[in-house]
Amino acid sequence: MMERIIENSKIARLDHVFVSGIIKAESKFHKRAISTTKARGLMQVKIDAAYDGLCHIGYTNLANSVKRNPDLLYEVDINILSGCGYLRWILDKKNPKDWIRLMCYYNSGRPNTVVGSYIIEILEYYEKHSNISINKCFERIK
Repeated sequence: MMERIIENSKIARLDHVFVSGIIKAESKFHKRAISTTKARGLMQVKIDAAYDGLCHIGYTNLANSVKRNPDLLYEVDINILSGCGYLRWILDKKNPKDWIRLMCYYNSGRPNTVVGSYIIEILEYYEKHSNISINKCFERIK
């Protein structure tokens, strides 16, 4: 699984440990997870977010396929690539000031509306698995 996270994170110029922390917080690494809002898979990606993210990183044909068949978001590589693409879209289009605002956008589509435990879970995962601070990670991926 980690190889797939690393590979798909690189495509969107993201830190794989950060992406892994998001996966842990979103789905606990359960690839068939689905939310009450129909977010799917490891990164709990919604169809419109997947479409925006995939198009943004140059995978328009795949974005159209996902739009026609949302269950493709249960495929590990498609899900991770979609989630990473959406994170890159947020970074480039919304220009969040810090990683917490990035996660607010990712989680809810708005800059200031994330439950604290979600942020804490990502931070704790990142601190456990990385030798740099999450703030330094954000500066590198921005």
